Amino acid sequence: MVFTIFHYTIPYFLHKRFKSSCFLYLILSSTIQDLEVMAMFFIGYLPPYNRGFLHSFLASLTIDPILALFLTPFSLFLIKKIFNFSYSIKDFIIKLNFKDYILSVLSSFSHVLIDSLHHLYNPVFMPFTKKSFNKLLLFNDWVKASFIMQFIFGALSIAILIYESEKAKSFKAFIESTLIK
Repeated sequence: MVFTIFHYTIPYFLHKRFKSSCFLYLILSSTIQDLEVMAMFFIGYLPPYNRGFLHSFLASLTIDPILALFLTPFSLFLIKKIFNFSYSIKDFIIKLNFKDYILSVLSSFSHVLIDSLHHLYNPVFMPFTKKSFNKLLLFNDWVKASFIMQFIFGALSIAILIYESEKAKSFKAFIESTLIK
């Protein structure tokens, strides 16, 4: 599976292209689905069946962006405290608009789509069916597909981090450019 952190690439490109009001909201929209994986694992659902509704196309249009919206102020607060930023959290939240929601949906949808390219179990049509939809599985081999997807998204993530680190004038500016602005 593409590690959760590698799902960062799609919101990064969406944010850079369309200038969302809150980059962190897009990041959370593309990673919130994997909180479900951890929660289901701890209540006894073993891989690959520890993926449920949040990994569906319907959730990516509805619940995933809403959950990300609720987590955004808390995440901004943590980043502000950890890195001693002086910005106001309200500035980011108040500016959110319909464009941000659409970008959030695209970020969330990208997670579901990327996972459906390389996972053994893909409940993308939940709640209508719990059956796995594997028509998008690359090479019809989830192991080979996972390796390829990890490589692609790992390389993209590293390229983004190198690009942003070369551009940043300080560590604080680096954190800001990769998580906030």
